[in-house]
Amino acid sequence: MCNKHKHYDMIITWANGHKIQYSRNKEYWADDLNPTWEHTCYYRVKPKPKVKKWQLVFSSPIETKLQVTGAHFSSFEEFNRIYPDLKAIQNIDSTMIEVEE
Repeated sequence: MCNKHKHYDMIITWANGHKIQYSRNKEYWADDLNPTWEHTCYYRVKPKPKVKKWQLVFSSPIETKLQVTGAHFSSFEEFNRIYPDLKAIQNIDSTMIEVEE
């Protein structure tokens, strides 16, 4: 009977093209372009970067009062690209979410 390598699943994942990180303590993770699959290390798939997004306060040339977006945006530029006739004024800190890119 053949026993699987301790990191067998990660080795297969890496062979399928995923980026891998390693750690000796599960607190600090570093990229590993050429893993050695040491038994004393931990390995994981590199997490996708997260982007911070907020709901925004904006003004409209038609409305006299300020409004709040229903959707979340990563920047004023993103909002203004989608809604060129509206003006983003401020993000609302309490609405911040982090999403994968």
